[in-house]
Amino acid sequence: MSFIKKLFYVLWVVLIPALCSCEDDDESVDIYYNLCCSKDLLDFVVPVVSYTDENGTEQSMTLSDEYWKQEQDVDDGDSNTESQKYKYWSKHIHFDCFDVSSKAVVRYMPKSTAEDFGKSIYLFVHRLNCSYQVTSKSIQNQNIVLDFSRDILIGEKDVQEYIDSLVNTPDEVRFSVDKNGKVDAFSNYK
Repeated sequence: MSFIKKLFYVLWVVLIPALCSCEDDDESVDIYYNLCCSKDLLDFVVPVVSYTDENGTEQSMTLSDEYWKQEQDVDDGDSNTESQKYKYWSKHIHFDCFDVSSKAVVRYMPKSTAEDFGKSIYLFVHRLNCSYQVTSKSIQNQNIVLDFSRDILIGEKDVQEYIDSLVNTPDEVRFSVDKNGKVDAFSNYK
């Protein structure tokens, strides 16, 4: 084969796949996992979050104090309960293409030092949400929020029963984006 034919062949083999893959360069998926828990709940449990990262690897972390981003007082407007403190955790994952999937699962581990704090009512809040944005040339930005949320007032006699139930039922959100940008999402919120 002549030098020109070899050069043309090499360019054909190298450049055509590169040119074809450029069509997908504008496709991306951004996922934001957010978890909010009330201080009352965190007095009894420690959340353990597992999520799928941008490499498809499952990561797991116990949310001890250093992982919480902020603490905020929230007045729920109920004169029977005091203002409540909430803590927040978040994780952003970016994919440069479609045909991806991810999930987040929160398991609640009971604290061995949990004790009755002498309150007549506890506000147990745990909210896991997954918001994601799908972007490509052919799809207008899709912004979707998938929410798993529990806000419940618990009397002191029902605390242990609720904690036992929570330990056995993790919060979960998951989604996938196929190669065409179609989103499939799930939350185990009932």
